[in-house]
Amino acid sequence: MLLGAQCYSQRLFNLRRFSAKTLPAAFVSRSETLLSGGEGSGGANGRRVIVRAASSSSSTEKGGLWRSRRWLVPVVAMFGGLLVYYIYKSSPIGRSHEDDITLTVKKAILSKTRGDFVRAEVLLHNALILANHTMNEDAITHIYDQMANLSYERGHWKECENLFKETIKRIIGVKKLPINDNSVLEISIKMADSQSKQKRHTDAETGYNWVIDQCQQKLDGTVPRDGEGESTDADVHLLKGMALHHYGKLLYERSAPQPAIERLKEALKISQCINGVSHDRNVTLLNDLSTALVEQGQPEEALATYRECLALARSCDSPFLTVVLCNTARLLLIIGKFDEALVLVEECKQILDTTPDPEVAPMIQQLSADIKIAKMKSHQP
Repeated sequence: MLLGAQCYSQRLFNLRRFSAKTLPAAFVSRSETLLSGGEGSGGANGRRVIVRAASSSSSTEKGGLWRSRRWLVPVVAMFGGLLVYYIYKSSPIGRSHEDDITLTVKKAILSKTRGDFVRAEVLLHNALILANHTMNEDAITHIYDQMANLSYERGHWKECENLFKETIKRIIGVKKLPINDNSVLEISIKMADSQSKQKRHTDAETGYNWVIDQCQQKLDGTVPRDGEGESTDADVHLLKGMALHHYGKLLYERSAPQPAIERLKEALKISQCINGVSHDRNVTLLNDLSTALVEQGQPEEALATYRECLALARSCDSPFLTVVLCNTARLLLIIGKFDEALVLVEECKQILDTTPDPEVAPMIQQLSADIKIAKMKSHQP
């Protein structure tokens, strides 16, 4: 299971000039989607390790038009627009229209946190109407960014790509920030990620490489730094590491494990240097690197990396410990270390008894059965 780009410090989350929810923060949630680069046992020979992708972190709604409630958005937005106009015309004395915008956006963020994405979208549309009435350009840019991140979380990839493009246009055209501003680079990673989810792999690869090149040029001093002086080398390194991690995942999913390994190793080195060797976000990079090593046919190095990942996940009480246990046990099954694999399976089951995970539970049950069958076939006592 790939775990996604979760290896970066919280400091990176605050790089933006406006308080949008950024890419890594989405990864920390427990709402990751289990995708497969060979999900499950990985074929008849069981030679492919389960892959968990954080989607970066999105939870796409399922179901039809009525179930998703998407039809409510234009209807409620229309009435919401009338309400906003009323608020605009009759705000209480002592409360500015800017306060109304701020309050509406805060309500939208709260609704998103609670999982009410439809209400969050309606509120953001209302806030955008009010911001346009007052011609508050900074607020408009911030709301576009919030709308893009909401669509990103929901897995509406084309929609969020268009909204991110509009946000970048405003950052450059209205806020007059340079094209290599950290906020632009961070959004560009998300855009590339959304393109990858749409199977536009060439566009995604171009986006990741552009971000990596821009970060390197900033670190080398060959291009001007951010005008406000907020960018530090650590911030730029973290952005480069984030892009490398996502690019490595894309290469792995496109069956190019060796180039993926190179980029994942570089991303891991950056994370360990900036965040520290024992930082919990290194768990995801170690896990993804191990998975790519298995695919490349390097089981011994993969097992050593998995063991390092497992030790770190235990020490920092990582929410992904069960996933790492499952991956490590799967590799031990492949190389014939059945007893050790069963020990990890039992540890995983004990954790699931107290902290249920409906995605991991069936996989660990199947894995337990596979190990027992393989052990009997090998005539081991």
